[in-house]
Amino acid sequence: MIYYLVITSNMNVIKIYLYLLNKWLWKTEKESTFDYDFTLKELRQALGYSDSNNREVDSAFRTILFSLAKQGIIDAYPTWAQIKEDGPPSPVYRLTFVA
Repeated sequence: MIYYLVITSNMNVIKIYLYLLNKWLWKTEKESTFDYDFTLKELRQALGYSDSNNREVDSAFRTILFSLAKQGIIDAYPTWAQIKEDGPPSPVYRLTFVA
């Protein structure tokens, strides 16, 4: 899979794929669930982008997630989840599969 991504995509795609693969493997080993919720802010931080909201970066990340899902490399979809115990639900992506 890595070889395919190196040949057909850019560095951000590879970084996002490897980050999600690592988190998904960690989650599946630690718990008996295959779902991993993540935010665009989490991806920005993991890839070294600013903590502030950056619409261009978020838009690029959404496109990358859509592209990876369309190719069957990941299965992730937008949803809402309770991130903080006492806070309102927040927009997240739910990752259910990584090739």
